[in-house]
Amino acid sequence: MDSGVQPEDLLRKIEVWLKAIHRVTFPESWQNWKDQKNYNLPRVIGLLELLPRKELFLSEEQYESIDDGIRQLIFIAKTVRNPVTHLPSKLHTKFQRELIPAILAAIVSPLYKHFDEINKSLHGLITSDLSRDPGLVTLIKQIASERNGHLEYFGARDKLIQNLLEKLAVFHSHTTGEYLLLSGGEGSGKSAICSKITEELVKQMVPQGSQKRNVRRLAPWLPGCLLHFGKQSNLPHEIVGSIVAQANTLIINKVSHEELEGLSEQDDSGLNSPLSSKQYLRRQSGLKHRSNNVFRTETKEMMQLYNRVLYQALDHVVAERGQVILIIDALDEISSSGSGLSFLPKTLPVGAKVLLTVRRNTPVEAWLKDHLRVTELIIPLFDRSEIPLVTKVEEINEEAKQFNDRVWEASNGWPLRVAEAAREVREKQWNSKHVNIDNDDIYRWQADKWHDTNVTEEDRRVLSETLLLLSIFEPVAPLDLASIQVYLEHFGLRLRQPELHFKLKKHVGYQLQGLDLNRVKLRLNAFADFVRNHYYSRHDRRSALRSIVEWLSEYDDIPIETIARFLFFWTDFHMGQDGKCCKIAETLPTKLWEKNKIATLYEIAIFSLNEKGAITPSGMKCLKLSAEAGYYSAENLYSSYLLDGYGIEKNTREGEHLLRKAAMAGHKPAMCNLGIRLLDGAGLEQDIEEGERWLRRAAKEGHNRAMTNLGGRLLDGNILPVNVAEGEKWLKKAVQAGYYPAMDELGQRLLDGKGLPEDLKEGERLLREAAEAGFNHSMFMLGSRLLDGAD
Repeated sequence: MDSGVQPEDLLRKIEVWLKAIHRVTFPESWQNWKDQKNYNLPRVIGLLELLPRKELFLSEEQYESIDDGIRQLIFIAKTVRNPVTHLPSKLHTKFQRELIPAILAAIVSPLYKHFDEINKSLHGLITSDLSRDPGLVTLIKQIASERNGHLEYFGARDKLIQNLLEKLAVFHSHTTGEYLLLSGGEGSGKSAICSKITEELVKQMVPQGSQKRNVRRLAPWLPGCLLHFGKQSNLPHEIVGSIVAQANTLIINKVSHEELEGLSEQDDSGLNSPLSSKQYLRRQSGLKHRSNNVFRTETKEMMQLYNRVLYQALDHVVAERGQVILIIDALDEISSSGSGLSFLPKTLPVGAKVLLTVRRNTPVEAWLKDHLRVTELIIPLFDRSEIPLVTKVEEINEEAKQFNDRVWEASNGWPLRVAEAAREVREKQWNSKHVNIDNDDIYRWQADKWHDTNVTEEDRRVLSETLLLLSIFEPVAPLDLASIQVYLEHFGLRLRQPELHFKLKKHVGYQLQGLDLNRVKLRLNAFADFVRNHYYSRHDRRSALRSIVEWLSEYDDIPIETIARFLFFWTDFHMGQDGKCCKIAETLPTKLWEKNKIATLYEIAIFSLNEKGAITPSGMKCLKLSAEAGYYSAENLYSSYLLDGYGIEKNTREGEHLLRKAAMAGHKPAMCNLGIRLLDGAGLEQDIEEGERWLRRAAKEGHNRAMTNLGGRLLDGNILPVNVAEGEKWLKKAVQAGYYPAMDELGQRLLDGKGLPEDLKEGERLLREAAEAGFNHSMFMLGSRLLDGAD
């Protein structure tokens, strides 16, 4: 037997193996028998119906009366187990030659006999715990919180839910998976329907595995499907990361999270730091110096990478489980135009179904129809028979019937209106003569809850200011309670965080998402839009924006992404902001500069670069202010924009001044940048001697990009004289520092014999190491070489 495994070793495991199959195949029977003293090998063979009772207890001499060869072998395995494992000398000689076939029959035959039951049961298998990455756990909790909120008051929709379940279960293609697109207006119940679908899918399975409690405590929709709500995150790396983490709980062959680190553009200090929107690149060492168009290309490459990783995750689940269902709700919350949805694979693996939801008649709906093959389903209005199921008003008398009639007539079956009527019922504020009849009435009624005259004047002010704040941040980002707490202090409203939580939950909790997770956001974006643009006046909105600018510039603990997204959204005229609101928001960088928050200005610029693919005008203003304040990383980066004239007017004199200032201060990326520009005459007058001096200085101080660039120049004789030994030395030093671009360059040189002797084994090792770490160029080159059959 292989690896030193003997037949006796396998025989010892047969009883445990068969009991495990019994547990999976007949869980109720296993539950009844598992603690019984006579739950032994013969018993479990009988319970699995591998041998009938009359054959189970035959004597050794009678085994040939069994008329089936496989059952004969199972009988032998059962009979010889104790003699072989406990009393080897008593093994009947005629069974010795059949020992190995008997063991194999006992192992394999129950799998064959109960294949369908095992397969069905294993659909509920959870193979491992969710990743404990704090950001991922927070996102999963937010998704779970939104799902629970939708399920709490869900009613009716039985026909629609059944129809969707049937469509998710049936596959019409043998060559690709399928997209289903569920569309409806604001408040049509798309998110609630998705939540109900997840509940029904998980009911079809019996969760199995040692990690099932841990996983389902966080993500109760597993193992039924994979789930994302667009309102909880619109960032592709977070969306794909969450989906991959969920998929990995269902499979053995995991999808690597390292893939999601994307285009591994490492920072210039030598630490591995992928250039992705996942990180804000708080580099003290600057960035590579490229045009905006190059950064846009990298963003497109990142989206392609997320696309590939998402496909891979779905494919892995299908390969191991036969099928997979993914639900992504509220795509219009992820991208208003659809351009931010290119992480969705154009085709899906066979066995994959993806349910998407979107508001009707929006640009993102058009984008989906143009770019993906989708089967569209339109959410119908409620019919009269469903109204009592939503309002929970049983028609036991005429008054109750009249109320449901009135809801039906006034709402025309529109889900949002029916749901709000049901809420009025729960709050005992209904009669058959009064039901809100249109969305504005509903939104005004909801907003009035924040100004309830039955609460104290202080509470009313707390709620009112919080509503306006949340409506302004609804398209930007959720807010934590501590941030809201500090904002309220601007108005002299001082209260402890538990008090704030209590007031919000008591009075308007049903209108919020993420309150218990400390990630607070208004539940409906249409309601937030109504509050901003109709409930409050322009003067109210502008006054609030001034307060917000002061708050963001003073408070130290607000996340950079929250500040940056506020600035990008509210300074963008194309987002429909009025001019005065934009001008108010545009004062934020100056306010930060006045308060000496120079690092914050730089981080906003870098966040802009990563999330938008190019520095926005407001991001450029932040970069300029931080550079003028003497922040070395900003001086280095801003100098490149000035020298190259990308996005701003070219100013060689100012660009060179800033770059030399940072380099002379010992900023290694600036030294490297200055050296390369002087050598190549890129944006500066060529000066080979000075350029080499700066590049060597940066390399000697351990700057990875400088070592790689210098090594390549010396190997190729690019501007500098050829020096193979020294060039190889610098490249290897960068490789030893773990710099993936150096691994990529040295690996390809060794494979091609370019500038160095050919070494296929070492070249492939380096290229693979960089590719497996997620360095995009190495992945591309390795894939190309393998496809072309090149070494």
